Amino acid sequence: MNPIVAQGFTRFKVLTLVVTNRCNLRCQYCYQDRSDKEEMTWEIAEPAIDLLLDAAAYRRKEGKDPGTARIVFYGGEPLLNESIIRRSVAHAEAARERVPHISYELLTNGLLLDRAKIGFYVQHGFDLQLSFDGVPEAQNDRGLHTFEKLDRALNLLAEHPRFYRRNLRISLTITSRNIPYLAESIAYFRRKGIARVSIEPVTTFDGGWTPERLDEIERQIEAVYQSELARFRKTGRHFVDNFVPTEETGTPYTPKYECCAGAGSNISVDPYGEMTGCTFFLRYLRRWNMPLLDRETPADRGNVQNLEKAIDERTYERLVYKESRFWAFKHEKHTPDEDCNQCPHKTECHGCPLSAGYIPDNDDPTLIPRWVCRFNKAVLPRRYAFAHLYRAANRHPAAFPVS
Repeated sequence: MNPIVAQGFTRFKVLTLVVTNRCNLRCQYCYQDRSDKEEMTWEIAEPAIDLLLDAAAYRRKEGKDPGTARIVFYGGEPLLNESIIRRSVAHAEAARERVPHISYELLTNGLLLDRAKIGFYVQHGFDLQLSFDGVPEAQNDRGLHTFEKLDRALNLLAEHPRFYRRNLRISLTITSRNIPYLAESIAYFRRKGIARVSIEPVTTFDGGWTPERLDEIERQIEAVYQSELARFRKTGRHFVDNFVPTEETGTPYTPKYECCAGAGSNISVDPYGEMTGCTFFLRYLRRWNMPLLDRETPADRGNVQNLEKAIDERTYERLVYKESRFWAFKHEKHTPDEDCNQCPHKTECHGCPLSAGYIPDNDDPTLIPRWVCRFNKAVLPRRYAFAHLYRAANRHPAAFPVS
């Protein structure tokens, strides 16, 4: 077993492989450097996967867990380098005897999905997160005719009903341009039989958030919430993840920090072999000149091809949570309009800590964009209300017939 694990990778459970920096879309809100076309080779993927498997085997030997490991395939658009996905899965499957609980996840825009690819993901029990912003007026802002292509992709996925119901999740990003269509988009996904949707505000700067569009967030979230309530009362099933209590979704928010980037459990590896605690730390995701991100984003943990010089998990935890002001305690954060310390939602509020770095000319890492704040203020009170109904359904399932 690799001695490097005991020296600083004992917590490592989730590996995100950025298998390519190429993408076949040009989304306006994307933060990726489009000039970087690098693709991951097996010489990079193999040692990263081996480190993950060794960490899982170590914890199993020590009695700390049953041998759990997860590989997430990311991009760019990962299906542009699908051969590395298949080779990675074959390599991991060969280690099942010493690491019994290996799982896989694919984050994709879905444009390259076909029956053969879907069959492979179904065979290996992938979780599939499909980036899809909804009805044509919302989705086609990312590329002409992409709605029609993704609608067809959903039809192909639906040929595997169990997978479609249990393993597929829609990731919907709201922007100032598509927010008027949010409720309509959610209704479309319901009609398609989707079981789970997650709504997130755009992380990068969006200059189109006028006061009217900010107010639209509240109106659209209320419409989505009312339809969610009606569906849950009828079927006993939730649909929009944002309204479900965080202990049910496993969302790693805490009263102090907004994510698990420094915890050591997750490592992202880019096509150059650089390791970080979060994919968003990687340099290929800086499309513009971003001095605040360059200054405050935690350093890499090292390179998978030179693990002897890698930063151990305890040191990295300090670099993220103590030395980067992006991870200032929540009571130190603020929007352009108010101090977060006075907000009743601060312990549950979440926004990517790096979002401040995308605001033009901003040099304050504790600044929260207005649209992120307004989104949380719309969602969180409704989550608290929905939680009472959700827990009541768990206590008295007979009162909520599943259909």
